[in-house]
Amino acid sequence: MSKSSEEHLLQHHALRVTDFRVQVLQRFQAQSGALNLADLKQRLPAETDRVTLYRTLQKFESSGLIHSIPDPSGEVKYALCKHDCSTEQHH
Repeated sequence: MSKSSEEHLLQHHALRVTDFRVQVLQRFQAQSGALNLADLKQRLPAETDRVTLYRTLQKFESSGLIHSIPDPSGEVKYALCKHDCSTEQHH
């Protein structure tokens, strides 16, 4: 069985491939903009644990896969990094 683009991307960022991580990454890839925690949770199965989701986002961010963006209201949104992002600087 061939690997999905999500699996390749997770491995490229030295992240363990799990079904949940693939699902979260697919939600980011389906969006053109940033998502907050509530929006993302709404797009995942109802039984998704909020803490597991938050930890996944932290892991994605620390590996340079996504970056966080504080909006004017103080809420944090997350967006998939582009090719020119690095763990030090995001675009």
